[in-house]
Amino acid sequence: MKYAPWLCLLSAMLSGCSHADSSYAPADRGIAAPTESLFPGDEAAMEGASIERILNVKVTVPKPARLAILHFGQRGPWRWWSEEFARMDDDLQKGLLDGLRNCPRISEASMLPSLIMPAKQTVPNLRLAAARFQADLLLVYRTQSRVYDKQRFLHNKEVKARVVIEAVILDVRTGLIPFASAAAQEYQTEVTKDDFGIEETAAKAEMKAVSAALAQIGADVVKFLDKVP
Repeated sequence: MKYAPWLCLLSAMLSGCSHADSSYAPADRGIAAPTESLFPGDEAAMEGASIERILNVKVTVPKPARLAILHFGQRGPWRWWSEEFARMDDDLQKGLLDGLRNCPRISEASMLPSLIMPAKQTVPNLRLAAARFQADLLLVYRTQSRVYDKQRFLHNKEVKARVVIEAVILDVRTGLIPFASAAAQEYQTEVTKDDFGIEETAAKAEMKAVSAALAQIGADVVKFLDKVP
């Protein structure tokens, strides 16, 4: 049988490619994993041996553990006063606390007392304050929020609050942070005749969103504690 010239050329090309692939296959060079810092300048902040030790530590949580909670930074500029507003302010962390107190791995969950709050909220200072409170774990969270409003034709003015909460758990004994989470929530409402202007409506919407986000953070903490040794 005779083959067309272009079939012979194609066969030669395929044979050549196959041969080239096998000859350029990467070889195992036996490169070992680095055992020291690849950035010598970092040694001024912490020695590589210390970093290696930190990375090899496995955090364990006492059963049950005492947990303290701290809001990092200042709370929102909520200066409005009414019976409803005061109740909302008192219940802001209720969902978070209720969820944590129902966790079998937690013996007690409470806010870190403001009397022992350090002036400078650095990790070493927060760790010391939690140790004085005899807390095994310190849950620290920070709130970021945005409020939007718009006027609808023939309707009351609408307000929407969007809140993002970032949270970490500090293991007081080791100073390590074995847990981090973030939660985002939105709450939308209308200005009512009982509100002292749109500012109070916005503050209430923000507090509702914060409360829902904190409850979500609490659920994430419970899931973490169910898995940690």
